[in-house]
Amino acid sequence: MLCLPLCPPSPAGVADAIKTIRAVGAEGRGNAEASTAWKELAGNDASQIVPILAGMDGASELAANWLRAAVDAIASRAGNKLPVDDLLA
Repeated sequence: MLCLPLCPPSPAGVADAIKTIRAVGAEGRGNAEASTAWKELAGNDASQIVPILAGMDGASELAANWLRAAVDAIASRAGNKLPVDDLLA
């Protein structure tokens, strides 16, 4: 089945992308894969901000930076449509 960009994000896809970014290491190890995963995460809607933020728990500083940038990209598009209640919880 062909999934166009209009398809809703897959929670498994978000989890896999987070896992890929968390695997990035020193000296560029995993950067190519992380770049692809970042594009997937950054393209999600605001409903995925909380799972991405949760992915930062225990992540390396490098991985946390990738995840933070994805959240920033999503939030900049979302404007005032952020999941405030979920973020406060």
